[in-house]
Amino acid sequence: MKAWVWLYAPAIAYAALLYWLSDQPTLQHAPSNDKLAHLVAYAGLSGLLFRAFYFGTTRPASWVFLLSALLGTLYGISDELHQSFVPGRTAAVDDVVADAFGALFGAGALQLCYAQLGRWAKTGGPQVRRFTSWALRVTRAP
Repeated sequence: MKAWVWLYAPAIAYAALLYWLSDQPTLQHAPSNDKLAHLVAYAGLSGLLFRAFYFGTTRPASWVFLLSALLGTLYGISDELHQSFVPGRTAAVDDVVADAFGALFGAGALQLCYAQLGRWAKTGGPQVRRFTSWALRVTRAP
C-alpha cells in the first residue's frame, strides 16, 4: 500500500489539480501564453505518470513512455471536453495539441533522465555508482 501511494498519488493529485483549474470559470492569474501553459502542465502530468509506471511495473521504458504520453494526451482531451461544459470556458483543438506535445515532452524527458542515471550507474566512479544504484533501488516498488 505504501509503495502504491508513493508511486501513484502525485500523478493523481496533479490530475485533480488540473481538473480543478479547468473547472474555474475564469483564472485570475492566467498566463499570457496559454499554449505554453498547457505544454508545461501536461509535461508535468506525463512526467509523474512516467515515474509511477517506470518504478511501479517491470515493463520496458519504451512501453512506459508510450503509456504515459497516451494517458497524458487522453487526459488533455477529456479536460478540453470538460471545459466545454464550464461557463466562461471553451474547448479548443489547439489546446489539445499543446497538451499532447507537453505529454510527449514530459515522458520523453523522464525517459532520458532515467536512462542517463542507468548509464552513470554502470560507467561512473564508485561514488556515482553508489548514488545511482541507491536512487534506482529506493524508487523501485517492493
